[in-house]
Amino acid sequence: MQKKIVTFGEILMRLNPEGYFRFLQSSKFEVSYGGGEANVAVSLANYGMNATFVSKVPEHEIGQCAINELRRYGVDTKFVARGGNRLGVYFCEKGASQRVSKVIYDRENSSISQAEPEDFDWDLIFDKADWFHWTGITPALGGRLPEICKAACKAAKERQIPISCDLNFRKKLWTRERANAVMQQLMGHGSHGKAAPRRRCVRRVALALPQPRLRGVRPVGCACRKHRRCVFFPVSIRSSRSLRTCVCRFTQAAKARSGRMHGSVRRRD
Repeated sequence: MQKKIVTFGEILMRLNPEGYFRFLQSSKFEVSYGGGEANVAVSLANYGMNATFVSKVPEHEIGQCAINELRRYGVDTKFVARGGNRLGVYFCEKGASQRVSKVIYDRENSSISQAEPEDFDWDLIFDKADWFHWTGITPALGGRLPEICKAACKAAKERQIPISCDLNFRKKLWTRERANAVMQQLMGHGSHGKAAPRRRCVRRVALALPQPRLRGVRPVGCACRKHRRCVFFPVSIRSSRSLRTCVCRFTQAAKARSGRMHGSVRRRD
C-alpha cells in the first residue's frame, strides 16, 4: 500500500532569464512553478508515492496553471483552496562560474498569506495520511498562517501522524526573534525539526519511508551513517534542473558523510 504524504505551503511562479543571462541582459523570461513543499510533493509523486499538496492559490488562470503543473506529476491537489488576489512570484538569475545566483521575491499579499483557518479541513486532509511535512517558510508569510500551521500540526499529532519540518529561516520574511517565538510554539506539536547541513546532498526533508524498492534508485551512504537507507530524489519541478534531495528513513539520524550536522538553521535571503 502506498504511503500518503501531505505537504503544506506556498507554490510560486518562477521567472528566470534564458540560459545564464542576467536580469539586465534579458528581454524575456521562462516560466515555471515551484516551492519548497511543492517540490517535495512532486519528488515523491515521481517515485510512485501518494503525495498531497495543500495550499491556496487565486481563482484565475494563473492559479490554475500552478495547479496543472502539480497535476502533471501526479500530485493530489484536491485540497488546494482557491481565493485571494495573486500568486507569489520570484525571479531567479542563475549563477555562472564565480558569479552566484540571485533571487528576487515578489510574494507580498499572495493568496496563501491571506488564507483563513476555515480554508482547510484537516480532519479530511489527514484521512489515511502517513506523514505530514511543512517548512518554516509558511508561517513566515504572515497573516494567520502561524495559527493554521499550529492547527495542522495539532491535528496530525492527534492522529499520531509523524511530522517533519524544514526550519529554513528567511530573514527577508521575518526577524530572528519573531521566528524563534513562533517556531518554538509550532515545534512543540511533535515536529521533527531539520537544520540543513551546508552540503547540498541533503536538501529539503527527511521522510519515513520503507526500504526503497524503486526502479533506478539505489541506496547511497552519504547522508545517514547509521541506517544507510538514503536515496536521491530530484527536488525541482523543472526536469532540467539538477538539484537533488536526500530522503532518509530516520529524520533524527540524518547526517552528512562528514558527520557534520550544523545546529544553526539554514539561512537564505
